[in-house]
Amino acid sequence: MRENPTWYIPKSIQDEWACAGEVVKKTVPPGPNNPLGSYWIGLSFPFYGIHGTNAPLSIYDFQSRGCIRMHPQDAGALFRKVKVGQPGEIIYEPVLLARLQGRPDFP
Repeated sequence: MRENPTWYIPKSIQDEWACAGEVVKKTVPPGPNNPLGSYWIGLSFPFYGIHGTNAPLSIYDFQSRGCIRMHPQDAGALFRKVKVGQPGEIIYEPVLLARLQGRPDFP
């Protein structure tokens, strides 16, 4: 568990950036540009974790490479509730929501 973590950028992402002609970095220090946000909770799977984000709207897109992104406030609340070695269970249950407008049979 880390507060204000450094992001150690996976080699696969570095390779993608290099192929795209982008600047390749190996780390991103703590701060507003860090995609991990302010909290990192590592999982038993190496390199995967639950973390905040510096882009909360990205939570609603399928952009993850395996980690679980949370709103910054929620990541902080969870960080304060769990301890290293505490068992947990991750359940994937996607939900599709829609707002229908203009249909007479829909309020």
